[in-house]
Parts: sequence; structure tokens; C-alpha cells
Amino acid sequence: MANIISAIKNNEFYKLRKYRYYLSVIRDYKKHKGIMPFWRIAQIHHRGFLVGDWLTMGITESNYKKYLSSKQYYSLHPYNGRYSDWIDDKLTLKYILHGTELSEHMPDYYFLIRGDGVIHALMDCPFIKDTYSAEDIFDLLAAKRELAIKKIKGSLGIGFYKAEYLYDGTILLNNKPVDRNTFIQILKETEGGYVVTEYLHPHKDLAKFSENTANTIRYIACRVDGQLQYFKGYVRFGTKQSGAVENFNAGGVLCSLDQNGIFKEGYILSDIKKMSIKIIKTMPDTNIPLCGKIPHWDEIEFVVKKTDHLFPMLDYLGFDFVVTADEKVNILEINSLTSFEGLQIDGPVYDNAVGNSFFSGLLSRK
Repeated sequence: MANIISAIKNNEFYKLRKYRYYLSVIRDYKKHKGIMPFWRIAQIHHRGFLVGDWLTMGITESNYKKYLSSKQYYSLHPYNGRYSDWIDDKLTLKYILHGTELSEHMPDYYFLIRGDGVIHALMDCPFIKDTYSAEDIFDLLAAKRELAIKKIKGSLGIGFYKAEYLYDGTILLNNKPVDRNTFIQILKETEGGYVVTEYLHPHKDLAKFSENTANTIRYIACRVDGQLQYFKGYVRFGTKQSGAVENFNAGGVLCSLDQNGIFKEGYILSDIKKMSIKIIKTMPDTNIPLCGKIPHWDEIEFVVKKTDHLFPMLDYLGFDFVVTADEKVNILEINSLTSFEGLQIDGPVYDNAVGNSFFSGLLSRK
């Protein structure tokens, strides 16, 4: 409690993030109390894991000690100290990278929708006015035909909208038709900060798996021996079940990547409620074989090296890349705390040389 009070007094709110796990335990119990007996939930929590993590990573009573626990992972955060704030929201990242060599790898940002309803034009907005309104966003949608509207700080695909303006005048919001007034009203009533950006279409090599989602590539890098090194990666593909997003917890497919950007199979939740997973060899909606190589992998690694050079104070980065239909590598965001199941869905972090060195080193200094 003293640590919490001290952090609040000194405006060091980043220090409070280490208590994330204990708040998650409460939410975890509420989520699973009707699915699993109380004693079993308590047992898993006692082992240091959240129930969802335990189930999706295939952890058992006989092997749990081989894994980095949920409690350890969240209590070690913030991995980048106060510098996590530089990358934790999309808008700050956009401005920090502006004017650097990485600026060309950011999508266009058009508008900021503040939580109080005020709308600001951002650096890539194509027109200049004294004041802006939701109607201006609609006009831009009509001109661009597609926009992405997403939370400044968001995860798991929550708060994401794909907006489309069809040639017959129909407006689609996450593939559902809405009229002009409804679209404008939704923009006016958004809670929390949102940014309006260009919508990115996936590269043809990835679009064959899912053409209706961006098919984001997660590239996780840890600082070991003074340099950012590839630790773990995966690509996510959307399904009919996941809709406009490709997130694993929404029913999307997750394919682990080796250090060369190659994938050979995927994971999917066979039961979202019970968080049970299965390994699949083909896409569930099309039966296309789940194997391939991420296009422009060398350029992705080049961007990571440039980030290392620009920001040597950052030690743990979860890049979200989209390789687009026009052959560009775009940074959607950089996460300072990546989703936990992706780290160990294909095996413990301690079986990975970079992961073992990074996390073992942090735990030994704790």
C-alpha cells in the first residue's frame, strides 16, 4: 500500500502497472467461476497463473514450473520503466517517430477523437480548417472509401472499427450497414481517445488466408547483451468468427513464426468460453494450408534494428507490423506488455535462448 501511495504522490503511475496481475486475478475469478470449480480456480491462481493462460498454453500440474508464470510476467512490468509511455499509445508513437527514419513505416493518421467529443486534425489530414467535426470524418470516409477507427490505447481488437463507404453510398461499420446519421452519432459518442487512420490491406501472400483483416505480424524483441534480439513472433489471421479483427481470443488463427518468418501450422480456440485450443494445418473457413513465409521479413528486421538505434532505453518491444498490398511494411503499434498466451503457446519461454536470458536475468535481479 505504501508503494501505491508513494507512486500516486509522485505522479509515477507507471509503477502501479506491477499490480496488474492482482487486479486480473479478481476479473479472472469472475470470468471462470461458473465454468470451473472454485477450488480449481484458486489452485491455478496459487500456482501464479491466470486460468485463461493456464488453459491456452496447455499447462498442467506436472509441467507448470517450466513456464514463466502470469504473476511473474505482469509483476516484472514495466519492462521499459517510464519509457513505456513513449510506445503505449498509438498517437504518442506516431509523433515520436515523426521526422525519423521510421516515419515512413507509420500509416497515415487523420483525426483524433477526444473523449470529450472534441475532434482534432492530425498531421496527415488532407484539409485544413479552424474547427473539425464528425461530419469532416464522414467526408474523408467518402473520399478515401475506407478508414480505420481505433482506440489510442487498446488491445485484443477492442474498440476497433473498419469503416467503408461503398460506391452506391452504403456505409459499413465492421461489415454492418449504417446510415450517415448513425455513423456520425457513433463518432460523437465514442468514449475515450480514438484515432482515425488509413485502413491497411494485407499483402497478397497473406490475404489468401484472410482478405478481410490486416493479418498483423507480432514481432517480439528483447534486449540481451545490449542489443534487441528476436525472441518470439506470430502472425494472426481473421476468420468468420473473429469478424473485422484477427485476434486469437476473438476466434482468429495464430501461427507461430521462426526466426526467419516461416510458419507451418496454426492455433485456434476450439471453445472460446473454455479457452481450449487445437492445432490446425489449414484455415477453418477455406481449408487453405497454413504454411508460408512473411513477405519482406528482412525489412521488418531492419525496422527493428533502426528502433534499437533510435531508442536504446527500450528493452522489451512487441511490434505489430502489417505488410500491405502495396508492398509496404507498416508499424501499427508497439506494445510494452504483449499478450501473455502468445509468448508460450508453442512452449515455455525458458526453452528459447533469448527469452530465457531476458526473463531469468530480470527475475534474478528482482
